[in-house]
Amino acid sequence: MSNRCRCPREGCPGFVSAATQERGLKHCSSLCSIVASELDHIEYVIRNNNGQRMDDALTELWTQLVAASDAISEYRDVYHQALDKGLRWPRKRGRRKPPLEVAPNR
Repeated sequence: MSNRCRCPREGCPGFVSAATQERGLKHCSSLCSIVASELDHIEYVIRNNNGQRMDDALTELWTQLVAASDAISEYRDVYHQALDKGLRWPRKRGRRKPPLEVAPNR
């Protein structure tokens, strides 16, 4: 039985493996970790604004970050669907992850 748990980033469809948890990591991917950290940081900034009347700017900042988080959740969902269909990353010597490739705009 696997000791996987859900990724704590809100909206993420991923799971955190037991091996990842043993390494002290709590998110399913580096992307989720970065986004969760940024969400925590911006929430802190908003809550501790010290009366600097930046309500519109902070609202826009939060809105854009949530949109980015939602897009990453969609990406992670499609990524896991591809894995479920049999996608496997080819191994190259000395390289653990595939190079980043950006798909052309539709």
